[in-house]
Amino acid sequence: MHSSKKGMLVEVRWRDVIHDSSWDTAASIECPIITTVGYYADESDTTLKIGSTMNSDGEISGICAFPKGCVMKVREVTKHEHTVEP
Repeated sequence: MHSSKKGMLVEVRWRDVIHDSSWDTAASIECPIITTVGYYADESDTTLKIGSTMNSDGEISGICAFPKGCVMKVREVTKHEHTVEP
């Protein structure tokens, strides 16, 4: 995705870091897969940024920055998918 996609509603699937200080062994610890939804804000070679809020001028805030090495998939969420019917 490129910056021309700014404001697009996207779903990001990513692998999170985990730290466990219990007596569990390495074999029992797995990094969780997380899904985050937000407005596409920006990206570079190393980072993808989405935001939780967009104002009427199209400015995006509430930024969550993902290291691209953790991002598994990014897909556009269509309007139909997030429309609530009465």
